[in-house]
Parts: sequence; C-alpha cells; structure tokens
Amino acid sequence: MNALLRRFVEPIEADLAAADFIRRGLVFRHFDPEGNGIALDIQRTTALRGEVRFFINIGVLLASRLGYYLGEEDPRRNAMPHHSVWDHR
Repeated sequence: MNALLRRFVEPIEADLAAADFIRRGLVFRHFDPEGNGIALDIQRTTALRGEVRFFINIGVLLASRLGYYLGEEDPRRNAMPHHSVWDHR
C-alpha cells in the first residue's frame, strides 16, 4: 500500500476495529452471528491531471446471497461489496 493510501486508511482503521470490523487488505468486514454483514472496500483511483481520489464502496451482505456467490468459502474472508444486495460508491 502506498504512503498516500496509508494516510487515508490508517485513521479510520482504529474506529472500524473498535466496531468489530476485520481488515484484510483494503477491505473491512463485519458479520453478525447469523452470517449477515457489511463490507467496506477502499479504492484509490487516479483522476485527470494526476489527482488522486478515494472511493469507499459499501455493501450490505446477506448470508443467503453470500452462499450463492461464494459457495462453501468463508464469507468473512472473501466477501466484497459487489456480493451485496446494495452497494454504493
């Protein structure tokens, strides 16, 4: 992870960890006991003229839908916002 992205991610990481989100790379996930969860994906992009922009993709993860997309895999490890019923940038 480059220094600019680290400066963006590290300040929010402590708050998300306090709310029981688990980080893997640039994705933070939180699941309830029933297997439903939320995934936050931090995306860095380069815009015109060298501008850097950050997007936070958010997905509400339903256990039944995750089973369809991920099969037997552990969704706490691999679920992304695009596996959700709703995502927003």
